[in-house]
Amino acid sequence: MKTNSKITTILMLLVFLFLSNSCDEVDKILNPDDNNPSEKTLTMSHGGIDWSAGKTYPDIADADADGETIGWCEPGTPVQGATGIWYRSFNGKVYRVGAVDLSSVTEVNTNNWATDVCSTPLKEGDVWVAETKDGYVKFKVADPVDPNAELWKVKVSYVYSSTTKF
Repeated sequence: MKTNSKITTILMLLVFLFLSNSCDEVDKILNPDDNNPSEKTLTMSHGGIDWSAGKTYPDIADADADGETIGWCEPGTPVQGATGIWYRSFNGKVYRVGAVDLSSVTEVNTNNWATDVCSTPLKEGDVWVAETKDGYVKFKVADPVDPNAELWKVKVSYVYSSTTKF
């Protein structure tokens, strides 16, 4: 008998939720992970990265790469003596937001694409936004950047979106 009362209670709760909320609200309650893209971590490198798949070299084909890390400045005017690691997007559409919380970036500003990032190599704590082949990504550099790291590896936290909204 206790099982029937539990089922009845659950059904009543669902009916209440349905009646008191729109279908979208019920979906958000029942499937929270589908509505709030979660932050993930990975280590990107010169071998390439596919943000939507969450895969890096050697688990992706060159054709699927949205970008890569490089040990020289591109695009822009080289800064004499500057060392670091930069992110190179497949199409050059990238910009630095700065040292902010990753969650504070909620939308891509397509007017902010940088044309010269030579003075801003990747730095721990900085957030960047880039266009991918099938959407957009925001990523935060998670660890100190070592310009001498093999394949210019950089650990990041990121959120991918198929739209300009995160």
